[in-house]
Amino acid sequence: MRRDFRLYELSDDDFEDLCVKISVEWLGEGVTPFAPGPDGGRDGKFTGKANKFPSESEPLEGMAVLQAKHSASPIASYSDTSFQRALKKEEYPRIKKLVSDEMCEHYILFGNRKLTGGAEKKIHKELMALGLKSAHITGVERLNLELESKPNLAKSLPNARDVQPFTFQPDDIIEVISALHTYSDAHIDEAFDSAQSLTPFRLSPRRTP
Repeated sequence: MRRDFRLYELSDDDFEDLCVKISVEWLGEGVTPFAPGPDGGRDGKFTGKANKFPSESEPLEGMAVLQAKHSASPIASYSDTSFQRALKKEEYPRIKKLVSDEMCEHYILFGNRKLTGGAEKKIHKELMALGLKSAHITGVERLNLELESKPNLAKSLPNARDVQPFTFQPDDIIEVISALHTYSDAHIDEAFDSAQSLTPFRLSPRRTP
C-alpha cells in the first residue's frame, strides 16, 4: 500500500513550496516561484526545455505555468463537483488569458486530490480546449510516489516529525479475526468468556516500514 504523507495537513503555502521543489526536479533550475498573493493563475513558471518531464525522451519545451491547488480534506478528489466548478469559473478564464497573452504553452496542475482516469480525461480535455500545447494533472497518488522515492524531500515536510495517527490496515483486521477464529475452535468452552485473557492470541510480528 502506498504511503500517505498527509499532505492535507500542510498549509497552502507549504504545499505550493513542495510543488515548486518537485517542479525543479522535473523541469529544471529555471523554475521561478511567485510570492503569495494574487497569482493570475500562476504559482510558478518555467521557460526552456525540461529535464525529464513528462519524460526524458520527450521533455516539454517552451513556456510552462505551474499551479498548486491544496485541499485540507483527506478525501478530496478531482472528481468533486465543487472543485470542477471552481476550475471552470476561476482558473480556466485565467489560463485562456495567459495563452492569449503568449505567456503559457504548457500547464501543470498540482493537487493533493485523488485522481481517477475519468476525471483526468475530462479536465485534460477542458484544458486543451483553452489553446494549450499540453496539459498535465498531478494527483496525490503521484505526489506520494515522488515523496516516497525521495526521502530527503519527504523529511523536509513540516509534518514529517509529527506522530502519525494509529490506523488499521485491512490485512491487520483480517489477521485479528483469523486469530480469534483459531482460538475459539481450540477452546470452544471458554472462547466467549468475557473475562478471558487475550494473551493466548498469537499475531505474527509486522515489519515496521
